[in-house]
Amino acid sequence: MLYCRQLMRFANVVIVGLGLISVAIAVSMSWNWRQLPLHARFATDPESNWRDRFRDAAQTVGAAFSAGAIAGVLVLGLVGRLVMRTLGATSSHAQGRLTEAGETVGEITSGGTIGFLLFVGLLGGIVSAGGYLIIRSWLPTKAGSAGLIFGILVIGTLGVSDALSPDNIDFAILEPLWLAILLIIATGFLFAATFTALAARLDQFAQTPERRRGLLYPVFVLGAVPPVAVALVAHIGIRTFTSNRLFSITQSARVRSVGRIVLAVGTFATAYLATSAAIEILTA
Repeated sequence: MLYCRQLMRFANVVIVGLGLISVAIAVSMSWNWRQLPLHARFATDPESNWRDRFRDAAQTVGAAFSAGAIAGVLVLGLVGRLVMRTLGATSSHAQGRLTEAGETVGEITSGGTIGFLLFVGLLGGIVSAGGYLIIRSWLPTKAGSAGLIFGILVIGTLGVSDALSPDNIDFAILEPLWLAILLIIATGFLFAATFTALAARLDQFAQTPERRRGLLYPVFVLGAVPPVAVALVAHIGIRTFTSNRLFSITQSARVRSVGRIVLAVGTFATAYLATSAAIEILTA
């Protein structure tokens, strides 16, 4: 029994340590790369052949997926685990009770941590990268401001459907609720800021010599997830096989303006959903 307690205490220390290190790394990347252009290179000339357009699109996808995988594990995974440990410590009456995910409050297991890193961190980051590819050309041009908008969208969609859902039974055992909501929202914004900063930096990296560019391609195996695969195939297919005339139309100022209006409406809508969810949790 004493050995188990010591092992549990050691696991808690490790989780807290890794979480704090992850926060420092994520904040550093977000801040240092906040001024990088989200589009390190412009789309390939429509007059180029399909192979060049395919390579350019594949580099964009590789950079986005790699950024999603890294930011997902780093922030959604490790920082998310730190948030869980923090809330477990502040919710003394909840010790030993089961969370919505079937985990026991106060217990840190290797299986639970690995599962959280894979299914929340890695998968969440990859799914977010798929969504990013769809709206990429409509986001602000700088990584920092793009991260702010992307953060609202992530919190108001993935967040509200899971961690910030009023139906999440964890809010019945966690305390204080304001801290839980604050940490969840802060984690969402940190993830988005880290993701866009990494995506911008890796987009620059994709312009390096061919041998180094290939380091981005193994992440394509993560695109096998059905919703992500649709975004991957659509993005590469459209940019590779779009006719010159259609390419010019999609890149026109008018189409971009319409896209940004749609993005603005979506941002306000998701902000409203996230705010409503937070108020419902606090007033339940």
